[in-house]
Amino acid sequence: MNKKLIFNITFHWQIDQLKYHLENLFNWNISNDNEFVITSAHKQNLDEITKFCSEKYSNKKVDFCFIPEDHGYHIGTIINVVESIKYIDENKTYDYIINIEADNMFYDESKLIWIISKMEEKNKHMLLIEEGFGKVPHNKLWPHLQIPNWLHITTLNIYSKYFIKNFFPNEYYDEYMHIGWSGRPGTPFEPYISLSFIKKHNLINDEVQMEFWNKYGLRLDYDRNKKIFDEWYMPDDMVPDKFMRWGILNCPATAGQPKKGWEIAKKFIDLHKNLMYYPEL
Repeated sequence: MNKKLIFNITFHWQIDQLKYHLENLFNWNISNDNEFVITSAHKQNLDEITKFCSEKYSNKKVDFCFIPEDHGYHIGTIINVVESIKYIDENKTYDYIINIEADNMFYDESKLIWIISKMEEKNKHMLLIEEGFGKVPHNKLWPHLQIPNWLHITTLNIYSKYFIKNFFPNEYYDEYMHIGWSGRPGTPFEPYISLSFIKKHNLINDEVQMEFWNKYGLRLDYDRNKKIFDEWYMPDDMVPDKFMRWGILNCPATAGQPKKGWEIAKKFIDLHKNLMYYPEL
């Protein structure tokens, strides 16, 4: 692969997930030619991952970024991702930023390379990954609030340098950061980043918004209801067709037991990895 990739990995407390993820990534053939930036606001956890990488993978090019203030689960994710992307853009040479989380991964090397080749072929600069909310902007989560309809933009993504330089919202929009969700303060990353794009680029209605997304985004659709093994399916997390088509997997949340959730995810991978296929794009 002749493109320079920077893997932007942000995390909070998911140490087991991240170690598993890094062991997978660091064994990819392309890992020696590309770089990794790992960002967290949790110093103890970041120190543990720094030690893990230095002891087991000292030959890999890894930067560690500490966010000195912990802003919590939702706003913390926003700040971790945005600040890490700004760090990469200001300090690294790159063609694409691969934006991932400890529990939200591109599992398969060949799938990732293939997706990037399709982005190049079709002149696309980021991904639109169907997450069950439809292919048009929506506002299902907060219909009572005076906010625009927005398209679900996943944290896991691939951004070209062109897109980062010209379109990505590096500034913060405070009016969208404190909406709240599931009893936690702050706005989840997905609606926040979508609303920030709307604000930054004056995407004044649904039609204008979709023109923007369809111009720059490569759409990765999948069948959310397709099951191979009934007991190994979890909406938005362990979705077989998303994994088999695109090599994408979210680790399921299991009531504050991240290790248990990751053990479930590893079993899901073992059952489905030999069933991967390449759809038409």
